[in-house]
Amino acid sequence: MAAYDYYLGKATSAKHEAAAELFLDWNMSQRGQDVFRQIGEFPARSDVTPPKVMGHDLPTVNSGQVVRFEPKALLGAADADQRRWLSLFGYL
Repeated sequence: MAAYDYYLGKATSAKHEAAAELFLDWNMSQRGQDVFRQIGEFPARSDVTPPKVMGHDLPTVNSGQVVRFEPKALLGAADADQRRWLSLFGYL
């Protein structure tokens, strides 16, 4: 099983820094991670259970059954991946 990463950060140009930091804090809180789990995302926290998708409990991230790729590797394959995706769905 491959999992994509969800990146989160605050822009240096954020107009409402306190609101941006509150959003970041909520995203990484146990409650925030549980909301993501409920929509099928893997939590970043180890104290939040893995998601259930279509009635199946997914393995924990550290089970050895979940593969996460390094961002540099994903960027290196981005153009070829996009061409393949477009081709598979008839957009090319």
